[in-house]
Amino acid sequence: MSDQRIQYDEGMVGANHPTKSDTLNRLMLVEHNNDGTHDISTATLGHLCGLEASRKDSDEFYLEPGEVDIGGASYTATAQLTKQVSGLSADTWYYIYATAPSGDLTAGDISYSSTAPSFSGSKVGWYNGEDRCVGVFKSDGSSNILPFYCTGGWFFYGTLEDGVFLDTSSPASSKTAVAVGAPNLGRLAVLIHYYCSPAASREIAFDNGDSSADLSSNKYYRFEDIGGASEVALLTDASQQVNYRAQNNPSVTLCLRGFKLPAGMTA
Repeated sequence: MSDQRIQYDEGMVGANHPTKSDTLNRLMLVEHNNDGTHDISTATLGHLCGLEASRKDSDEFYLEPGEVDIGGASYTATAQLTKQVSGLSADTWYYIYATAPSGDLTAGDISYSSTAPSFSGSKVGWYNGEDRCVGVFKSDGSSNILPFYCTGGWFFYGTLEDGVFLDTSSPASSKTAVAVGAPNLGRLAVLIHYYCSPAASREIAFDNGDSSADLSSNKYYRFEDIGGASEVALLTDASQQVNYRAQNNPSVTLCLRGFKLPAGMTA
């Protein structure tokens, strides 16, 4: 944007002059309306506040009250919205979309699709066409919505068993990439819950998805003489994979406890 200040060779002209442009208010109007309030379309492009999703029951989800910028204009849901779903495929991630309404956001302006969004740098958000993605949910093997809730920019499963991605009595003894089953939203911060059968000399190690380490050093997420359950935070690669290795054949269960929603999909 060019310099909007009044220049030395310009006259000082106010609003509504019949033939001359307004110079006195030009700088202020870049990010304000005529009444002095902030112009949402320029001041908060990409804005998203609230609209956190959670499961109501097997075929309905909630969106909490909130405000979202869609394509350069701001829209508000003044009350909790309830959206009913149907025709879900089994074991599938779905993306929640908001369409720009003519007034306030209602449940009729909310849709869901298994088509993943892509990030728009110009709109500063995740979009599928003109529809902005504001959340995600997953179906179970019976095509019902899995228990979940979103808070503080994080998605969490309602129970650990909903997010199990590896359950084996013969885990890999060398560094192995394993998909955590997160949605197709690029590299994500994930919270992994793990359980290992207790025994001396058994160990498990983790590292981020794009690491080239062999996981044999103590400087990585390595746990020795393990037994029971704990959690570790990791970064996936772009394919939602992390790395792990286990020694001396413990029984291992790995669960995706939750993940941080990416920038542009959180407040």
